[in-house]
Amino acid sequence: MSSTSQLQQLKRDLSQSIPRELVEKLLGSYREIKENFYLGKHEPSELNGAKFCEVIARILEHEARGTFTPLGTSIKNMGDKLRAFENDANANDSVRFHIPRVANAVYNIRNKRGVGHIGGDVDPNLADSTFVTVGADWILAELVRLHYHCPLEEAQTIVESLVQRRLFLVYEIGGKKRVLNPDLTFPEITLILLAGEYPNGLDDRTLFDWGEHSNFAVYKRDVLRKLHRKRLIEYAEPLCTILPSGLKVVEDNYSVWATFVPGLGTKSKRKKKQR
Repeated sequence: MSSTSQLQQLKRDLSQSIPRELVEKLLGSYREIKENFYLGKHEPSELNGAKFCEVIARILEHEARGTFTPLGTSIKNMGDKLRAFENDANANDSVRFHIPRVANAVYNIRNKRGVGHIGGDVDPNLADSTFVTVGADWILAELVRLHYHCPLEEAQTIVESLVQRRLFLVYEIGGKKRVLNPDLTFPEITLILLAGEYPNGLDDRTLFDWGEHSNFAVYKRDVLRKLHRKRLIEYAEPLCTILPSGLKVVEDNYSVWATFVPGLGTKSKRKKKQR
């Protein structure tokens, strides 16, 4: 199942017990956090974390009391609002303690830390946005666990399937996906396409079609099997799945691959490798 199909299925399932408008806002703000984080936009990731937590507070209201603060109405003093759930003795521990405390910590990254820092060996914007992203992952997985009545590991797998990585270089049209930088090699194109589907895979014919190689047998021999031998992908014919080492290659090189002028190629004008 594609990430788009999984997202729609999750919306339908969660909307059976959470108001649809809150589900839409929840998943929309979550995808903003993840996509900005993958693109290295750490300050927007922090700001969107606060929006995510404002939706979480309303979902917790609905879980605990059956009503929630209407969207568009400001929630005054978010910290007090989240701490107040501890007094709802009829709610389960996740609604009373665990989710509110994680959400409060994520929310305070923006309010207490801000998005501009000075000094230190590590860019705090990266550290802070990493915390925001992991916190959002955990909160959403916990909500999925509660409403699916499934183990946390299964909930985490569902959440990981929702967001495609590095969307900027990939464009979907007519049911096909194209990598927009024309200077990339077929191995690079293959890794980008598979990274966008992670943790799901794609069959070799789809990759061949989307990557526009001219010879399927040669593509399997010179691209897929070589990537498999390098342990960048798992190729269990016909299914191809990117491995953690392949994801690292994409993430380490993405900023270079994305630096191109449409129609003219990369700004660095690097020579195309044998494809």
